[in-house]
Amino acid sequence: MSGLAVLIGALPSCSAKLPPDGTPPQERFQWAADKYDNGKYGDAAKGFLDFVGREPLSPLADSALFLLADAYLRDGDALRAATEFTRFAQTRPNSPLADDAQLGACTAYWELSPSLPRDQEYTMQAIQECTRMLQFFPDSPRRAEAVSLVQEAQAKMAAKQFRVGKFYFDLGFYESANIYFESAVEDYPNAPVIPDILYTLYLSYRRLGFDAEADATRQRVLSDYPNTEAAQRLEDASS
Repeated sequence: MSGLAVLIGALPSCSAKLPPDGTPPQERFQWAADKYDNGKYGDAAKGFLDFVGREPLSPLADSALFLLADAYLRDGDALRAATEFTRFAQTRPNSPLADDAQLGACTAYWELSPSLPRDQEYTMQAIQECTRMLQFFPDSPRRAEAVSLVQEAQAKMAAKQFRVGKFYFDLGFYESANIYFESAVEDYPNAPVIPDILYTLYLSYRRLGFDAEADATRQRVLSDYPNTEAAQRLEDASS
């Protein structure tokens, strides 16, 4: 059985019946597009997949492949959507839809990003895919969306690093905690949680007897984040 047949066979059996053999390509594409427009994304995916299998060189092939990936995403299959968006962006980089596909990959992985206590592999992949969009499609009109997603994902990664570092800090394993704190500050300097990380890093340095590092960290909080709660705590402690 061909790979295409396997994919089609994996779609729900209760989905709508595809147009019959002999249906003109334009009508076959329109059948899938109508399903997409009506929110029947499983049927739409089946139709677009069938269309591309039959008409891989059609001028509508790019649109069909993009809408296939987007149908998966809208139907709740973010992982399959991410795979299809990524494949599109990498194999059709000159397509007018390539930047949208690259952003789609980022969005799909962000949809897969789990709660903070869990492994953040998909969060990192979202950052990577959006960063790729910013690098390869710098003039895209959707650049701002990619920037926003990167900021959200980086904020989450910084919060994750802080969570793990604080766990070690509370146990008194200050050197282990500092690895996570310092990494977060270096990798995600603009994350909202950075002032709190620096404050806890300051306390950790003090408890280790690293007075020079503690003083430098304290000054950084006061100079770079003067209006934060972390700065206020440091001010109160010295008064």
